[in-house]
Amino acid sequence: MQQSKSKTFILFTDIDGTLLNQDRNVSQKNMQALESAKNTIRVAISGRNLTSARRVLPPDLPIDYLVFSNGAGIINWHSGQLIYSQNLNAHITRQAAKILINEGITFTVHRPIPDTHYYFYHIGNYIPPDLQMRNDYYKQYIAELENLSQINESTCIICMLTAEEQMFDDLVDMLKSLQGEISITRTTSPFTHQQIWLEIYDHRVNKGKTAQWLCKMLGIEHRNTIGIGNDYNDLSLLEFVAFPFVVDNAPHDLKNRFNSTADHNNHAIAEVIKFINNNLNK
Repeated sequence: MQQSKSKTFILFTDIDGTLLNQDRNVSQKNMQALESAKNTIRVAISGRNLTSARRVLPPDLPIDYLVFSNGAGIINWHSGQLIYSQNLNAHITRQAAKILINEGITFTVHRPIPDTHYYFYHIGNYIPPDLQMRNDYYKQYIAELENLSQINESTCIICMLTAEEQMFDDLVDMLKSLQGEISITRTTSPFTHQQIWLEIYDHRVNKGKTAQWLCKMLGIEHRNTIGIGNDYNDLSLLEFVAFPFVVDNAPHDLKNRFNSTADHNNHAIAEVIKFINNNLNK
């Protein structure tokens, strides 16, 4: 069922470093603001997979949709129904993995949605400090990659790099042969908050493209779209929405490009909803 185009807004909020504070909680003020948001469809949009997002989000969180794995999937938060998914096919997944192995990259290959929390890992020439932390977090779901024949369709491949941007840029160049088949997203390690991750998805996947798909499905006009984020994997979303915001704890280059609001420890979501109610709902 489509929503009214003339009066309905849609708010996309990142989770880590945006909706969640440093203790990985949703503040009471943010909860109340989401609950009372006028004429607004509320969407949490995250790089986390579905299982990981459910670990940190309270079940009574007043949102309508959850976009997970950087846009690879969407569920209706109330019913739990999966309404959208995009996976990398087996051929492209194996091609990408072969390139990464040849280049000595440490990476993980994740099962298709909704089982993205299951993954194979490959250790390359550089052993990132967050690899063991990540493997410990998912220890019951992981296995070491021994042969490319183990790989089939996947949600994504996550390459765990150094904190040097040059390594990210070099790897983008190495993956040029797959241009047109894949989408590349940069994010910051949620474990060390320093290492850079390069994430490989199907070419139809990023936060901005999936947000656009959801708006079309719901009949929401672009002029009624609002987004808030904190990191580079939010860039496609911020470039898509009509009203983009970044929290004050975002990198400086993002704050120089987009409207800033409070940091994640000072109820940033409540501030943005206040902006919607005071400036758009008129």
